[in-house]
Amino acid sequence: MSYPIFRSIRQRVITAAVLSVCIVDSMAIAYDGSLMGSLNVMPSYKNYFSLNTSTMAVNTCATFLGAILVGPLTSMLIDRKGRKIGIYTAGFF
Repeated sequence: MSYPIFRSIRQRVITAAVLSVCIVDSMAIAYDGSLMGSLNVMPSYKNYFSLNTSTMAVNTCATFLGAILVGPLTSMLIDRKGRKIGIYTAGFF
């Protein structure tokens, strides 16, 4: 009878780990967006990099460009190799 309890605990731990990764990722993305918004307003930052409106937009877009480019590749990896390898790869990077 201990097997179902162990399995239940294991599933709870895995679920908690996946949820915590999702939360930390969301917080990191929000922090990056907030940081870029704050930096783009600072006159010293604008003057140092000689930023105008279009270059500020490109600068902010570069923060999210990695996630946009990796999304299609990740879906192909998961389709071919399975979810487990996708989770391990995401955890490694």
